[in-house]
Amino acid sequence: ATAAPALATCYQRRVTELDAAVGHLIAAARNAERAHVLVTTVPRAADCEGLTLSAHADPARVRQLYERWVRRFDAADVEAALRAIEREAHDLGERELEARVVRELAIEARDADRLDDADRLLQQAHRIAVEVGSNRFAIGTLLDRSRVLHDRGRPREALTIAELARTF
Repeated sequence: ATAAPALATCYQRRVTELDAAVGHLIAAARNAERAHVLVTTVPRAADCEGLTLSAHADPARVRQLYERWVRRFDAADVEAALRAIEREAHDLGERELEARVVRELAIEARDADRLDDADRLLQQAHRIAVEVGSNRFAIGTLLDRSRVLHDRGRPREALTIAELARTF
């Protein structure tokens, strides 16, 4: 079981992200679909069990980082915004958020038909997810990678990765 301080740290991250998302939605008067996406993409509190996350190094900077994360799709250049968030998440030791940002970058690359980049980024996101103990997220990255491998014309590898996700 995860120690109480580690759980509290994880729960605080969830609260910080939800608070940033709700604040952004209120300030920007977003539509219901955007609200649904922002709120439902916050990882579940139940997923905190087993995570190995460090305490916030600088709570004010972490709060600002999560505020930028929830506003990422408002940026003129979403990919540039994601790269900046990824660097800062890494610098602050926000590894779980870093993995989520890298996965988002992979989706951007996939949608732009840059499948080699998408595959590489999904491998990176998977490694980080495993490092922090986020099994649910790690499985999702494997399934995403399986789809990318299939789209790259590598069905055998796609099947192998999908099977790995199933047994993870």
